[in-house]
This record gives sequence, structure tokens and C-alpha cells, in this order.
Amino acid sequence: ETDLQGILDCAASNTPQRSFSQRAQFVTQDENQAERRLSTTIYGASEDGKLRLNLQVSQPPDVAGTAILLRRDDGDDDMFVYLPALKKSRRVTGGMASSKVLGTNFSYNDIQTLFGALSNSQVTRLPDDTIGDTPVHRLDMRAMSMEGGDYDHVVVALEQTHCVPLRVDFLDDSNELVRRLDTKQESIRQVGERTLATEFRMEDFVTGSTTTLSMDDIEFDERIPFSLFNPRGYYNPR
Repeated sequence: ETDLQGILDCAASNTPQRSFSQRAQFVTQDENQAERRLSTTIYGASEDGKLRLNLQVSQPPDVAGTAILLRRDDGDDDMFVYLPALKKSRRVTGGMASSKVLGTNFSYNDIQTLFGALSNSQVTRLPDDTIGDTPVHRLDMRAMSMEGGDYDHVVVALEQTHCVPLRVDFLDDSNELVRRLDTKQESIRQVGERTLATEFRMEDFVTGSTTTLSMDDIEFDERIPFSLFNPRGYYNPR
């Protein structure tokens, strides 16, 4: 039998200890099957256990050069956005971490969760289950502080060998399913000492749209300039 802390420790073993970088492509289809692609590079760093995320957009041309910095401190989120057309950075207040990333079905909080930022959540263990033929641990996660957003809590299903998330259900305060994130199981692979998935599909049951997130060129604990997480220089790629 694995206790809750053992499951959390297992999941944490797949997250970066200091930093990471990767390319990420979001492909979104609306209810009419119209498609939009968003190509990005994501940088992340852990500073005294507090997560920093920098998302740099390279495609499509109308948003290329956009940069977004998200800094989490003691449960609070600071968010900065650089718009190349204005050549200005501005600090965004309120519940922007719960808003969607440039027309995709992923919020900034969702991306933090994918990279193991569970420290801002109250976690309860649910009965184990299976997805297909794969046994999973199930956890109910409720953010300790979250403004806005389209959900109240999430139920995460982790495969039991390496604790990789296979499914995340986003539920409203009536326990109705709002969105679902599924992992493409054949995309799970070993990267150094970590096991992680590299392809996900997010379905929005309210809008009828879907977003596929594919990741490659993943590097952990490399040297990343601190300036990428500083509000004064995060929009200048290294």
C-alpha cells in the first residue's frame, strides 16, 4: 500500500529540481474544426521552492514575440505580459493565472500543474481505479487560493509505476465535468532520471473545442539566465 505522501513524492521525482526548458506546440480546434497553432518555448525555474514560468511565442506571426512571465510566491501569482507591437511590458493583476493561454484550452495554472506545482493545492486521496488496463492512483486537488477560472477542483489520475498523470478532470462546484486532460500513453518516455508524458489532449465540454499539447527538446536543470524570470528582462530570449 502506498500512502498519500508516497504518491506525492513519487510524482515530485519527475519534476525539475532547479530548471527546465522545452519547445511546446498547442493545436486548438474549435467546434467548427477551425484550427489554430501556437508554437512556444517554455522556460521554468524553482527559486526557494517557488515556481517561475516564462512562455515565449514564436508562431503564428500575429503574436510572435509575445512573452509571458508567471511568478508564484506563497500562493500568490504575479503575471507580466510583453506585447511586441507596443514594445511594452505590463503587470497583469487579478485572476489572470486562471485565464487561457492565447486562445488555447490550457490556462497558466494548468501548465503549472503539469510541471508538478502541487504545493499550492490541498490534496485528498480518492479510491484507486483503472484507465483502460492501467491501474491509477486518484487525487482530489483544490487550490488554496485561486481567482476566476472555470473549475472548482480537479481529480488527477496517476499511473502507479512512475506517477505520470494519465488524466485530469476539471470539475465545477456542482461536480460537473468542465474540461478533461488526457495523456497520450505512448508519449510517456524516460528523460534522464525522470519519466514524463510529451503529448496531451485537453477537451472543453462547454465550448466544444480541443487543444493538443506536444512537447520536445526537453532539458532539465540546465543553466538558464536569471533574467528570463526577472520582470525587467524576461521578454529578451537568451
